[in-house]
Amino acid sequence: MAQTKELDWAKVEEETMRHFQALLRMNTSDPPGNEARQSSI
Repeated sequence: MAQTKELDWAKVEEETMRHFQALLRMNTSDPPGNEARQSSI
């Protein structure tokens, strides 16, 4: 029977935070047109 690995929650949290910060840093300001990049993620 296959064993499941325990998740390394510290690494999961770090990766999640990196993605979240990248979303916040994306330029979606005027003039309109940069929103598509953000919404595609």
